[in-house]
Amino acid sequence: MVPKSIGNLTSLNGLLLGQNYLGGPIGAWIGKFKNLGTLSLSENYFSGPIPSSIGSFTQLTELYLQCNKFEGLIPPSLGNLRLLVLDLSYNNLQGTIPNEIFPPMSPVTNCVLSNNNLEGLIPPEVGNLRQLLELHLSSNKLTGEVPDSLGHCQELQEIKIDQNLLTGNIPMSLGNMKSLTMINLSHNNLLGVIPTPLADLQFLTGLDLSYNNLKGEIPINGVFANATAVSLNNNWGLCGGVKDLHMPACSAVSWRIKWKVYLTILLIMVFGFMSCAMSIYVILLVKKKSRSPYSKLLSFGKKFPRVSYKDLAQATGNFLESNLIGRGSYGSVYRGKLTQAKMQVAIKVFDLDMRFEYSSFVSECEALRIVRHRNLLPILTACSTIDNRGNDFKALIYEFMPNGNLDTWLHQKAGHVVPKLSGLTNKHSC
Repeated sequence: MVPKSIGNLTSLNGLLLGQNYLGGPIGAWIGKFKNLGTLSLSENYFSGPIPSSIGSFTQLTELYLQCNKFEGLIPPSLGNLRLLVLDLSYNNLQGTIPNEIFPPMSPVTNCVLSNNNLEGLIPPEVGNLRQLLELHLSSNKLTGEVPDSLGHCQELQEIKIDQNLLTGNIPMSLGNMKSLTMINLSHNNLLGVIPTPLADLQFLTGLDLSYNNLKGEIPINGVFANATAVSLNNNWGLCGGVKDLHMPACSAVSWRIKWKVYLTILLIMVFGFMSCAMSIYVILLVKKKSRSPYSKLLSFGKKFPRVSYKDLAQATGNFLESNLIGRGSYGSVYRGKLTQAKMQVAIKVFDLDMRFEYSSFVSECEALRIVRHRNLLPILTACSTIDNRGNDFKALIYEFMPNGNLDTWLHQKAGHVVPKLSGLTNKHSC
């Protein structure tokens, strides 16, 4: 054990006790070294928890506690230090990696936490270590995915996160880390394909992705061209690559990929054709509906022109008395000319103040649907709307022969109530 009297050396700026047979818990004496820049207790038999008081050593830049029997949690207080080197490997540390040890703008260059019993996710805050050169997290029980934020560590040279329980895909961001020389992600449960940008890393001389669940074609450039620098064993979905890798050919896999591509193209063509056909149908339907509203009627109730109150007011000079050609029990008849159709019409406007005017309007619509007269063509249309003053307005519009005998027709139609027939509602409107 370390004698307690060592705590009297409070001015020490370096304490190196590595590679001895020292053991037992670290006592309170450790908290007296406020000026330490380097603390090494590596390769001993120290046990118990790592003292959180170490987090108060504001001058400490290097902490070596590897190869001991420390247990318990990693003290979050270590995040208070401006460490360059943190090595806690080969101990019995448990729990999760505290994100506090990866503070923003951290100067850490070497973070070694391998060969412990750490579990949980790799904190995404690892991306704060912009000066990081080595990250060793091997032989733990870490789960989740390799954080994409790792791509922020552009100075990183070595990544060793093998022998964990990681899942998900290999981040594409690793292909942007131009300084990488070693990547070891073996013995995990990684999925997906090998990111092709890894082949562009010119300093990458070692790549171990063995014992995962990777699939797809192996790149052939860069580090993948050297079979001795790459280990891809026990990834049953991989194929291709250089001959010395002794991987199966990708013909069957390529055919499945091509088949999916062809199927996708076929579906795009089919849906494209259907979309074009539907568009053409809609265009034709719109054109059909937008034909001149004064087209010849085939049968009343199936198709009839739409005439507005404004059209009728314009045709009759705003219902001038000079255009009045008859008045009956239920309304008045005006002579008019529909401007757009250039058509002479007779317009019967119903008097809405009269009793039974709605019955008369409906009855006359129904009767004139089938009536024929030597001076009168079939009814052109009916109008049921609101006039300019906001009142109900109902009218029937007839097309008549320009040289016909209107007097007889007016006498019969302007004052005569046609018997009401069923089957017509007021849904026929302008």
